[in-house]
Amino acid sequence: MLFVSPVLSQAAEKPVETVSEASAAISHYIGKGCGAVIVTLGDKGCVYRTVTMDEAAHIPCEKVKAVDATVSLS
Repeated sequence: MLFVSPVLSQAAEKPVETVSEASAAISHYIGKGCGAVIVTLGDKGCVYRTVTMDEAAHIPCEKVKAVDATVSLS
């Protein structure tokens, strides 16, 4: 499995920022022999694909309220 964040676009050598750019980058790595690829896109979620899938799948992020976990409860 290949897990990269951010992955570079093979064509433009720039970070992938969209789901479609991630899908294209994933296809490149699947073509190179990777069995599974996951690309994280920050607040846009992630895109993944395995060799058994016909196309990449997008998992969007859910918006959450940030909580300061460094505050002492005592």
